[in-house]
Amino acid sequence: MADFASLVTRVVDDEFKRYETDLAKAFEAAKNELDNNYKALVSDFQGKLLSYLTRARERLEGEKAKQEVDVKRTVSQQKEVWLEKVFSQAKDKLVREFVTTNEYKEIIKSLARRLAKDGAVLYCSPNDVGIVKEAVEGMNVKVVEDKGIFGGLRVSYPNEGLSKDYSLDLVLIQVFEDLKGQIASVLFGEK
Repeated sequence: MADFASLVTRVVDDEFKRYETDLAKAFEAAKNELDNNYKALVSDFQGKLLSYLTRARERLEGEKAKQEVDVKRTVSQQKEVWLEKVFSQAKDKLVREFVTTNEYKEIIKSLARRLAKDGAVLYCSPNDVGIVKEAVEGMNVKVVEDKGIFGGLRVSYPNEGLSKDYSLDLVLIQVFEDLKGQIASVLFGEK
């Protein structure tokens, strides 16, 4: 029979091994729990970080698009300013040079005679009043000075409720609009 001391030693060794096994299992379970919690925390943090970065990128892209639109609008406005300057200078040159020529005076006389019908009202620039009155002398036509016209004529037929515009301003605007693309190409190198 085994003695009491060896029996106690064996029981203590068995208990110690059982505690050691249980402790190893508990440690492994705790380690797995810790790893799972760590992975979940990292995954959650990555998701939040990715979401934040995505929102930040979207905000930046939106701001970039807004800035691009603002730049395009500003450039477009500046181009319009320059095109208007070209138009204004061309118009001023026409007023200074063309409307003082004999050719222009003959064109105005011919146009006035052609438009003159009984009861017509011819509107012309202050500089052209004498020429137009001379052209329609003896006709039942009224000649009115219009400071808004720098050349050409506007005619109104009150009896017919009809008006026509043969002013140089209108002609220049139409020609300028037709040539605006070509002028922009010359000024800004656009196609």
